[in-house]
Amino acid sequence: MSIKIEVNIDGALEKLDVKNIADPLKNIFRDEVLRLEAEIKETAPVDTGRYRSAWHSEISDLEAQIANNVKYAKYLIYGTKKFRRVKEPHKYKKADLERGILHDVRAILHEWEHDFRRLLSRLIR
Repeated sequence: MSIKIEVNIDGALEKLDVKNIADPLKNIFRDEVLRLEAEIKETAPVDTGRYRSAWHSEISDLEAQIANNVKYAKYLIYGTKKFRRVKEPHKYKKADLERGILHDVRAILHEWEHDFRRLLSRLIR
């Protein structure tokens, strides 16, 4: 099972003249996706390090996928019904422990999207 996060910014580009800024925008997008991947890795809970190191990105023009193919990734990201209390909650930097989510990648992505839209709005001005 692979977990994939697709990043597509078409809606945010409506106000931009993409032809004139295509290459700089692609560079900015690539850098920001790599920053997102780094944050996902940095906040990943670590036992053996396999889950953290399995995150990787594929970037093509203005589309990207960040994926993890570790079998148990879905349980860390989406939680489980049979959730036990965590003994050391300080180990989980981005978690929603009440819902059993040990690595809230969706929250990280939501924050990144917000930051990226602000960055694009500054470029438009």
